[in-house]
Amino acid sequence: MTVGPLVPPSTDPTSIFEFFRGSYGTELLTAAVVEFDLFRRLIGQPKPFDELRTEIGLQRRPAVVLCTALRAMGLLTTDSRERLWAVESDRSLSNQSSRELDSTPKRIK
Repeated sequence: MTVGPLVPPSTDPTSIFEFFRGSYGTELLTAAVVEFDLFRRLIGQPKPFDELRTEIGLQRRPAVVLCTALRAMGLLTTDSRERLWAVESDRSLSNQSSRELDSTPKRIK
């Protein structure tokens, strides 16, 4: 069986994929901050992937997805021993900070 060349689509789906990627990234970042308090767990105390994964209660695959996304966003990094670190400039992403922000009433003028 001979396979012919691929026919490009008549429309460009790039904008749909960009929207999906942005939306998904926002959800992952929100979960990291609110549900898992991930940045507070890592600021100043790097952890091996499996230790962090167990601590936040995730199975391996979801933890890989979460950590990969956060590394792609530049919010996590690894050291020479493959331990995960929160990037120092992201102290504001700790759950304590988000609780303080959430509890402060905001007025829109």
